[in-house]
Amino acid sequence: ANVRYDQSGDIIFVACHGQKQQKIERRSAHSWSVVTYQSDNGPFQSLPGIQANFTANNYFGNANLSSNRPYFQQAHIRCLFRLFVSGQFYATALGGNNSYTPAVRVSGVGTSRNYSWTVGVNTYAGTLRFQRSFDGPATGFVDVAVGTSGQTGSVFSSSTGGTTGTPDLDNIICWERVGFGASDYVSGSCTPQSNYGGDGGFVTVRVTGYTSPTQVAIEILGQFPTLNATTNWIEGDWSGVAGFPDSVAFFDGRLFWFGRDKFWGSQSDSYTGYANIDTQGNDLGDA
Repeated sequence: ANVRYDQSGDIIFVACHGQKQQKIERRSAHSWSVVTYQSDNGPFQSLPGIQANFTANNYFGNANLSSNRPYFQQAHIRCLFRLFVSGQFYATALGGNNSYTPAVRVSGVGTSRNYSWTVGVNTYAGTLRFQRSFDGPATGFVDVAVGTSGQTGSVFSSSTGGTTGTPDLDNIICWERVGFGASDYVSGSCTPQSNYGGDGGFVTVRVTGYTSPTQVAIEILGQFPTLNATTNWIEGDWSGVAGFPDSVAFFDGRLFWFGRDKFWGSQSDSYTGYANIDTQGNDLGDA
């Protein structure tokens, strides 16, 4: 009697009081699947439950998330957390053509802008490129320097602060990255990492397992900029701890869920999209 549902094409979205949302998906005339409904980017609560330091032990993939205070519960499994972590190291495993690290956002004046990229003791063949863009983190990149095949250690330096900068980019925001171009990669893999301590970035994780009140296993939905501890985090608004929506309905091209005296509307025509900021914290507006 508590089941509520609405349909879009071959998918029925299902809500039920006290239960995680589900989807009934039509595969063919006589083939159906019941699968868990989940979003990778929200919705989130407004404030954390306690003031705690969260620390991840890996930049990407599967990892552990630790807290310096007891916070996690068994019911947090499948819950999302969004964290802001300071610094932009972006250690990234690269092993193919047209593969790059996330872009480091460089700003400010003077020597605080200056940093370097290093590559550990990796076995790889290929030539890395250091690129810069003034357009944004995804477009407009041009080569600044090109390394030598298989180079490790301190590979590239970015010195754009002050009158001795090369060039002087004081008060100018730019984005810089390292990676293999369209025909630079040969074999193996490498992990470039910057040591830029400024700014930071947002990353979302999903809890996949419970270890203790101070540690859970997570799936990293994106990439951590650094492995620094952070108190700047918020918890997902759908979980066994916070509760789940009671009903569901489509309206105006968005999927709405209702419950706990709240309603959540998806992004337009994206029925699993609930992001309100990008990875740099920029407001996505009415999207």
